[in-house]
Amino acid sequence: ESAVKGALRAHEEARSGVVNTKKGSHLDERHFHRKEKFEGVEAKWKEWSFQLKTQVGAISRPTRGLLDEIQNKGKDPDWDDIFLEHDQEEVQKMGAEIYNLMVSLMGGEALTLVRGVAGSNGWEAWHKVAMRFDPKTPARALKLMMMVMQPRRVKDIREM
Repeated sequence: ESAVKGALRAHEEARSGVVNTKKGSHLDERHFHRKEKFEGVEAKWKEWSFQLKTQVGAISRPTRGLLDEIQNKGKDPDWDDIFLEHDQEEVQKMGAEIYNLMVSLMGGEALTLVRGVAGSNGWEAWHKVAMRFDPKTPARALKLMMMVMQPRRVKDIREM
């Protein structure tokens, strides 16, 4: 009877996105062992981050939501506002797990950015990497618009 109750409670926690802090890491590396490393190639960021957030979301919907919110906040996010409705102890725990996950799944320039974040704060590390590889600035928007309006010349038909 107690085993069934425990299983039902774990199932409800998983459905609601509640994380039991008495258990080990929820973002265990074994969930991400097939994920390729992000080496800092800007063109691969959107696909890589989408896949990572999708895998994180399968484990913890609230964590996925926070990653999306942080990525969309722009240059200077209001951290207190982002985490207002979340348990601070849980936010810190998940931030540390995100940091460890990023360290194991990044290399090159991306890993350098992550290592530059003090205190194993995965939320800040995610923000730094997202702002570097997918900045939300007017200059970036102008650059992308100019690339569409003035494509480079094609020298060989195979480049089409």
